[in-house]
Amino acid sequence: MILSRSDVASILSMKECMTAVEMAFRELSEGTAIMPLRTAITTPDGLALYMPAYLKQMGALACKVVTVYKNNPAKHKLPTTIGKVLLQDRRPGMLSVSWTADIYRGAYGCSQRCGNQLPCQEG
Repeated sequence: MILSRSDVASILSMKECMTAVEMAFRELSEGTAIMPLRTAITTPDGLALYMPAYLKQMGALACKVVTVYKNNPAKHKLPTTIGKVLLQDRRPGMLSVSWTADIYRGAYGCSQRCGNQLPCQEG
């Protein structure tokens, strides 16, 4: 399943998002979160960043993938920064949801995570 910005906005309220973020930080402080350091891969044209995490108590398995390509606007009419959140079912490990982090207007998920309704700044 691929969700758009409007899909995510329609199913995830600010209150629900803040509760989930609070629970995730609790797991991090209690040591039940597995969150390796971000992996960065430099390509000739840009940078790819991979940020995986597993929250044991919530049973949440995900990876945020962000690319930063400074020539995208001129060459491809795409934003400099493109992001996607991949949610996996932890039992079989299958990809269950792919959420594009609104590549055209700043990341809705970033706005939700930060507790505001304004898009985060693009690089």
